[in-house]
Amino acid sequence: MHLVKWIRKNMTKLMAIFVILIMVAFVVPQLLTQLSRPKFNSPSTAYWLYADDKKITLNDIKAATVELSVLSGLYTDKIFFSQNDLRMVLLGHMLFGQSVPGAVVSDQIKRMKSEAQLQVSNRKIDKFFEQSAGKSELLWILLRAEAKRSGCAVSTETAGTILKKIIPQITGGVSAAEVVKSLSSTYHMTENEILQIFADSFLVVAYANIVSEVEDITEAQLCNAFAKQFKTINAEAVTFNAESFLDKTGEPEAEQIAANFDKYKDVYPGQSSEDNPYGFGYKIGPRVQLEYMVVKCDDVKKLVAEPLDDELERYYQANLEQFTEQVKKDEQDPNSEMVSKQESYAEVASLIKTALLNRKIVSKSSVIINEAIELAEAGFADIDFATATTEDFKAKAGSYASAAAKIESKYGIPVANGKTGLISIEQVQKNSVFGYLMMQGQSRMSAPLAKLVFAIDELGVTALGAYEAVKPKVYLSIGPLFSGTSQPENVAAVRVVDYAPAQAAENVNYSYTKNMLSPDLTIEVEDNVVSIKALVSKDLKRVEAMQVAKTKASEFMAKVGQNEDWDKVAEEFQKSLVADYPEILVSLRPVSFARQSLSLAETMSEDMPMPELYMSQIQQYNRFVDIAESEFGPGQEKPRTLPLMIEYKPFKVYYCMKDMTREYGSVDYYNQIRGTIAYKQDAMTVQALIFDHYMPENINKRMNFRIAQQPSDSNESADVNDSAGADGDEK
Repeated sequence: MHLVKWIRKNMTKLMAIFVILIMVAFVVPQLLTQLSRPKFNSPSTAYWLYADDKKITLNDIKAATVELSVLSGLYTDKIFFSQNDLRMVLLGHMLFGQSVPGAVVSDQIKRMKSEAQLQVSNRKIDKFFEQSAGKSELLWILLRAEAKRSGCAVSTETAGTILKKIIPQITGGVSAAEVVKSLSSTYHMTENEILQIFADSFLVVAYANIVSEVEDITEAQLCNAFAKQFKTINAEAVTFNAESFLDKTGEPEAEQIAANFDKYKDVYPGQSSEDNPYGFGYKIGPRVQLEYMVVKCDDVKKLVAEPLDDELERYYQANLEQFTEQVKKDEQDPNSEMVSKQESYAEVASLIKTALLNRKIVSKSSVIINEAIELAEAGFADIDFATATTEDFKAKAGSYASAAAKIESKYGIPVANGKTGLISIEQVQKNSVFGYLMMQGQSRMSAPLAKLVFAIDELGVTALGAYEAVKPKVYLSIGPLFSGTSQPENVAAVRVVDYAPAQAAENVNYSYTKNMLSPDLTIEVEDNVVSIKALVSKDLKRVEAMQVAKTKASEFMAKVGQNEDWDKVAEEFQKSLVADYPEILVSLRPVSFARQSLSLAETMSEDMPMPELYMSQIQQYNRFVDIAESEFGPGQEKPRTLPLMIEYKPFKVYYCMKDMTREYGSVDYYNQIRGTIAYKQDAMTVQALIFDHYMPENINKRMNFRIAQQPSDSNESADVNDSAGADGDEK
């Protein structure tokens, strides 16, 4: 009883002790666990710095994640991606890359470029997508800070007005107020805070507009742009090409060949200059040796069954939208509105059958080539691809010949296999088999074989975009590769087994074999050997042939000078030449010349494996246009003297001009498209500037973004650090 009384008397103290014991029981194990872990940094610790030592912590990253979620809830991603403004599309990808696949956005931009709406190189486009992947929170923090620092401002009232107009259109009737109220409840924010986040996104847009906009284009600039675009020189000319006279030239002496080779052995062919007017060059560009297995899709067709009628009908019913056409509501009325008409199954059954059969062929071909690749790469099972060297892959690589033989035996179809010689990117591109092989990546735009094989680290001649195929390695198979998409001709697996960097030939007697495939998948016989000596010899013969061309062009000019009936003289001259020069064609034909844009050419050349050669060709062409135009006096529509003869050594040709006129676009046409020219000129400038403005590496530099300290070993910190792209410099 005394014990019971004591317990009752000290109940309060006992309860306190009991609670403490419970707390110890829970806390101590957790404390021990924490002590056993690596040191854990506080979420308020600065991991990155920007501007004047402003901090970015894990708490800032978490807050940015919430803000981007709020923006998605306000349909900001849909707003940005639906615009035709490249500034908003790029920002949309940076902040909401998960909303629309980057490959789709990249394809859209490259398509704009291919249609000459965009003056930005593919390499710059790919670079943007590579750098912006997975860094939304950091980019949002930096871009917003930069815009605020500039003094830009977008009010919450403006943000609300924009939302009121746009959200009902996107949601089909739900008001902006309802959406904002819902987000306010979900994220425990005031409605004004929600609006402020949306205002900040347009603050970033406003600043991008300011830095990318240019001053209004002047009237003089518009006139100049119009003149360059629409000024042409039209001529009626007889052409004397040196190539037509090659057969009648003598063989150069060995000393001449050796001297010409020594002079231009370190120059790429086609790069003309004052010291090299004909553009001689014998330097050999980068090359690769390819091993291949190729099957014809016509052979694979024998292995698949034709689709049955019920398959065709099921496809038709499941894809009715594919089989509609726009027709006039009233065929008798030329101004009748267009309406959709459903094509009947009978009308499209044959098309569906062909499409489904091709799909089966492609699928079966993929299976066959993948099986061949697996046979050839069975030895790679225990290789660490991240650390393996070329020698490791070479040692473990299986035989393509053996794999091809097994495939032939199993499926009963022929498999072409073998090795090329060391071949250039131009030779791959021009080959009737290899030049058409493509590989599909995430992007809808397939990567050609030439781009793939020259992207190996050992050469790096080409660069693959973020959404193209994985960068290949020497002895690692590339495939399946298809020549075309919907109805391919061949399917193949290819691997690089050797390579050579750009180099001067050892001597003038150097030669190599190409061993390229012909359309029937046998080795090409014609022009299979590349001989440096033969190339030099032919170049020297062209110089001699130019003298013959000059003589014949001068004779022709003398005849037409005595007789104004140009066509008759040309016909008689043709007859007199044809016996000795059967390839010559002396006939009057219209030719037209116009300067090509060097700025556009520079943009395009960035995507070329040898940009300096491409630019050299454009400059050669423009020099010829300058020579032709120099025959005109100021403001004259015709040259001072006609007829006239023009020599142009880079083209190895003489032009005998009967007539030349210089034409400009009309004033009426200028007034008609003046606004379009102004828009395009402004757009081209904006496009170039906005890519530079939004390029993550440039954002980092402008904002002095840098790592403050290495993150802790906690998973959360490591993940954020990865997303920041901290690679040792400013990322």
